[in-house]
Amino acid sequence: MLTCEGPWNGPLAARSMELMAEAEGLGSLYSGFIQRGIFYSPEVQELLDITGEQVAVCMLMGYPAVKYRRTVPRQKANVTWK
Repeated sequence: MLTCEGPWNGPLAARSMELMAEAEGLGSLYSGFIQRGIFYSPEVQELLDITGEQVAVCMLMGYPAVKYRRTVPRQKANVTWK
């Protein structure tokens, strides 16, 4: 869970955290369900000691149970630079 003051600081920080976690071999998942639960529950906010703060992102991290040997096959991009 990541709290922030501005509307853009949290998601930008979360993206950096996601990239660093991937570099360390961790998987990540954004959970809007948990974020909404925290937003609508004053009891949970008090338990987490974030009363009055805005939850920007709720992200779960852990070591993935599955490792893929290859990525999704893609067609070559048709790009023209001028």
